Amino acid sequence: MYGPTETPESEELSFEGPERWSRWAAWVRAHTRLAAAVGASIAVLAVIAGGRLLYERSRQPLPPPEGSSPQTGHLSVYLCATEPFWEKCRGPATAADRRKIEAALRSIPEIQSFRFETREQSLANLRKTVVRASNPEGLPDLFGSLRPEDVPESYYAALRPGDWPGVRQRVEALPGVSYVRTFRDDMWWGKADVAITLCPRASSLEKRCARRGAATEAEKAAVLDRIHSLPGIETVYFEDRTHAVKALGDVSRQGLDANGDLPGLSEVFYLKLDRPVTKDLSPSFSDLPGVAGVRPVSTP
Repeated sequence: MYGPTETPESEELSFEGPERWSRWAAWVRAHTRLAAAVGASIAVLAVIAGGRLLYERSRQPLPPPEGSSPQTGHLSVYLCATEPFWEKCRGPATAADRRKIEAALRSIPEIQSFRFETREQSLANLRKTVVRASNPEGLPDLFGSLRPEDVPESYYAALRPGDWPGVRQRVEALPGVSYVRTFRDDMWWGKADVAITLCPRASSLEKRCARRGAATEAEKAAVLDRIHSLPGIETVYFEDRTHAVKALGDVSRQGLDANGDLPGLSEVFYLKLDRPVTKDLSPSFSDLPGVAGVRPVSTP
């Protein structure tokens, strides 16, 4: 029987006597080992979960590098040809016209250097320009039927920072000039070696992306998995539509609305390699749906 001030709990928690001290010590040792085992298990699970998270994050592409757009660019001066592409042309550019154009190009401070391009060179440079400034998925259809005689001769000029609109107006007013285009240098030059262009929201071209819509998240994930399976990949960037619109506006020197209707503009994976590009990577992605094309990132 317990007195008025005694309870079983008070007896159980009493540490008087060696027997009870021994039981208490045994209980502490047992529970200490259990706590240590549980703690170790939790730590192992945390390491596994953290390692998996770090692994997944390490496979995610980086956003485009930060920084201002290049302040250098180039000028393409297309000459009047036999075919009256533009109303201002009254016939093909003459030798006298070309001498005046070259003299003007030499006198403009913003022009660092220039070169004359034959019809063949002009067509090749036009292809590169279109690849840079828009989705390359339909290039074979757009240019497959073009011949050098279909493209006018031109001058290609490297531009320093300055009044590019003024340069364009001055050169375009010269006799023998059909039209002039200015382009800012691509921000990806020197930052990436290969571009993997994805299918845009809409395409009217009879190619892989026709009538199918933009690449899905699952298709993007499959492309990323294929990228990581290749040797020599140093860095992977992903350019979404918002950045692509801004980059296109910077390259073409025209302000574009990120919410505007640009259904043919593609998202792009950019790859930086740890070695020079020695082979075409297109075959590595030719079987993947949602891929519009693969191209090297190179200066004109």
